[in-house]
Amino acid sequence: MIFLAVTLGFFAENIRESWSEHSREKEYAALLWSDLRSDSTFYVQRKERISSLLPGFDSLFRILVAPLAPTSHDLIEKFLPLSYQFGLEITATTYNEMRSSGSLRLIRDQTLRKKLQNYYEVYVPREQLFVDLCDRFYSQYIIPYNVDNIRAQDWDFKTDSLVTLAPEFANRSKQSDQRMANITWLYGHLLEAYVRVRQDPSAAQCKNLMALLKDEYHLEGRE
Repeated sequence: MIFLAVTLGFFAENIRESWSEHSREKEYAALLWSDLRSDSTFYVQRKERISSLLPGFDSLFRILVAPLAPTSHDLIEKFLPLSYQFGLEITATTYNEMRSSGSLRLIRDQTLRKKLQNYYEVYVPREQLFVDLCDRFYSQYIIPYNVDNIRAQDWDFKTDSLVTLAPEFANRSKQSDQRMANITWLYGHLLEAYVRVRQDPSAAQCKNLMALLKDEYHLEGRE
């Protein structure tokens, strides 16, 4: 009888532990889905923002290399709205907690677990490297160009627009226009390449993981 009681107690404890882990697994899955949803929204908004700016880079480049040099007003007016940096705002809170606590083992589907690891530990870090490259270019070329050539009193930094019809452009020359053309061309192409080469693949992985989590854990009411 004692042996039977101990055995039954052992099985009961295993059942409780298994039920508890399954419950925690689904809770983590829901949190992971929520984090990925935030990432997906971020990717969509970021792509829309960069896509809306790319024609501006092309337009500015064209007027800079045209036979007739643009006025300083036209040049600065087109340049100011393009002076943006784009950080990487990924929500990895749940994944990082699971990895540090050893809770990734709760994801029983090994394929799903590997896809999660691939997204957070391969795709996102590679994306961050490209973002860092764009940031270095921005800091090394665009900010100094702005500081050296455009007067602060001629524009409103809140709206990135001119507040005067006759802005001054310090030390402007054919060479400085060509330098701006080079900067414009390179930064625009860096942003376009970032979206195509790094962000789009990450966004696709993100959407795929959301679908897998929803199907695997029956996360109803989530789109």
